[in-house]
Amino acid sequence: MGAQESIMRAAIAGMVPIDRHGSAYGIFNSAYEKECEKGGR
Repeated sequence: MGAQESIMRAAIAGMVPIDRHGSAYGIFNSAYEKECEKGGR
């Protein structure tokens, strides 16, 4: 799970402008946590 999260974070960094990284990581973390809570690991 940790390796996947790191890879996805790196992908976000490459797709989103630098001034939007904070918002993009926040959205990613919210969606990722919801999936983990549902058992979507």
